Formats: sequence, structure tokens, C-alpha cells
Amino acid sequence: MKQMQALTAAEIDELDDFLMSDDTPDNCMDISALDGFMVALILNPDVIMPSEYLPWVWDMEEGEAPPSFASVEQANHIMQLLLRYYNSVLEAIANDHFSPLFYILEDESYDAQSWSEGFMRGVYLFSEPWMEIFEKHHALIAPMVLLGTQSGWEMLETRSDSQQAIEEAYEAIADTVGLLDAYFRELRASLAGTPPTVH
Repeated sequence: MKQMQALTAAEIDELDDFLMSDDTPDNCMDISALDGFMVALILNPDVIMPSEYLPWVWDMEEGEAPPSFASVEQANHIMQLLLRYYNSVLEAIANDHFSPLFYILEDESYDAQSWSEGFMRGVYLFSEPWMEIFEKHHALIAPMVLLGTQSGWEMLETRSDSQQAIEEAYEAIADTVGLLDAYFRELRASLAGTPPTVH
């Protein structure tokens, strides 16, 4: 079915344009933050319903302010894009070919901050399964903490090699997602029988 197909580059641009438009709250996620957010949701062994996470897509800080759709048709279209995007990220992780969607800066380097902020929002909102990661396996989430939290950036400010640390962190994210997926796989299977899917 169409909603299960991966988004084309044009559709990703369309979704990003809507997320960044005047029709969404100031705190709406951009496409890179959305990508990181969805990764955290998919890795989580608990099934998280769209009704639980979508408010945070529109309002990343409070989860309260809704978007303004021009019509029911537009609302349905954007929702389909979001659900198809979720499924494409899920499939990429399941098939071990996930690549995070980072913004490219003017110097052609990658900016992983927005992605990491989206990821950490997904971790903190639905945090229970992540507690053992923080307590016993912090290295598995260290790149995202470094680039996606205020404490991480404060730590970077004290380091003489901050630029190198930033580059190493964003280069590690794709592999880290694979390691987290492997870590949670057995727990996901025991709780749900299969990896999470769109409901």
C-alpha cells in the first residue's frame, strides 16, 4: 500500500517544509529532529502509539500546541507522510541499513545536533526502558547525550578538543543505533513478539 512506501526525496522536502512552516508551532521538530525522535521510538521495546508521540512532533517542548491544517485533506496527507516516514525508519533499522538524516552545513560538514535533540526527546518522554542504558551501558547513548542535551554541550565547552569530539560523536551515531537495536531486540521480542509497527 502507498502508506507503506518510503518517502521520495521530494516528499521528505515537502514534509520538512510543512514542519518548518507558519502552520506549525515555533517548537515544531524539523525533519532531522523527527528522524532522531522516531529512531528513539522504534528502538523502545514498548509500543508507543501515534496519539502519544505526535503532539511532541508539533510542539517539541511542551507537547501541547497543535499544527494548523488548511483542510482535512491536508491533515490526512501530512499524517500519511509521517506514518510512512516512521515505517521507512523502522525498516531501515530492522534491515541494518539505517542512516541518520543530518543537515549539511555550509562547509559541507554534518550537523547532528537537531537529530540528537530529537532522539533524546524520545528517550526522555518514554524513558523507563532506557534507565538501564543510562545506568549500566552509558557508552551506547553517549554520542546522543553529548550532542543532544544541554549538559552535553556544557561539557563540550570545557574541552580543548570539542570539534573533534563533535565529529567523532556524529560519526558514531549510525553504528550506535545498530548497537542499541541489538541490545533491545530480545526485550522487544519478549514484550511484543515483533518490532513495533504503526497502529
